[in-house]
Amino acid sequence: EKNDFEDLLNQGYFDRGPKATYQCVDQNPCNFTFDEKSPRPKIKTKNLGSERISVEVFPRKSPQLLVLNRSYHPGWKIVDAETNRELAHSHLIVNNAVNGWVIPASDINSHYIVRFYPQELFQKLLPLSFGSFVIFIIMTLVFFIWRRKRK
Repeated sequence: EKNDFEDLLNQGYFDRGPKATYQCVDQNPCNFTFDEKSPRPKIKTKNLGSERISVEVFPRKSPQLLVLNRSYHPGWKIVDAETNRELAHSHLIVNNAVNGWVIPASDINSHYIVRFYPQELFQKLLPLSFGSFVIFIIMTLVFFIWRRKRK
């Protein structure tokens, strides 16, 4: 299923741009190879919040590079939505700037969740922080009331 942009791209109206460069982050040395002749897989994305993205990748014959156009940070993680397991040794720095992951070849649709762990941790700990602040205010009020009654 092609769209108008892909038609114009294939007719030479747009350049596909330079080949992406990547470097491995959590494994050494990099040993991923990508088949440049294999067609790009169809990908469907959906935002699930401020820093969570659902990614459905349709069947593909070779490993593919999934690029998230956000500044690289090791806190970005990708997990398999069915098993809730992180894709091991797949996080890359693409073009010295953004996040990328190696998506393994598969004959079936794969569903992944890309998430920014520091943001999730912040959101989980925010109620604890707010609760601590409320307790501090209550204790301060109790102290001042007790002190006033004592005089």
